[in-house]
Amino acid sequence: MRDAWHGALGVGDPDLRSAVLRLVFEKAWAATGVPGSFQRSVEKASGPGPTVSAARFRPHGEQCAGSWVVFPPTWPSGLDPVAALVAAALEALPDAQRAVVSLRDEQGCTADEVCEYLALGAVQQRALLHRGRARVRQVVEEYVVPTRRSLDVG
Repeated sequence: MRDAWHGALGVGDPDLRSAVLRLVFEKAWAATGVPGSFQRSVEKASGPGPTVSAARFRPHGEQCAGSWVVFPPTWPSGLDPVAALVAAALEALPDAQRAVVSLRDEQGCTADEVCEYLALGAVQQRALLHRGRARVRQVVEEYVVPTRRSLDVG
């Protein structure tokens, strides 16, 4: 069923795609039973503070200031075992982050489309996408290199 929806929404009239996705999101938001819950999720999920700990970057005054102290690990090429981790990490994201990451990375929507579908500003969309991706990346990184769990992300 999911593949059929992907196929239907991936081709054809962009206005139809926009209208269908808007209806799906409105129905999902209404199902929460709490008016304004998505907007509160947006505000909470795109809140202040760094997404990645400053301790992971070289401090000012050092050579290559601002670059990684230790580069993030390379992910394994066979990501089948990681797919379940990624799915679980996506499900654990706040609603707003999950919606933005899903639309951008799973559905292939553009930033402008996501802003339109979710009634978000460009800055909010970027912050939600960045924070959501960072949380998913942290889960995968902890799986790939368990000894790096002390490196605080987000």
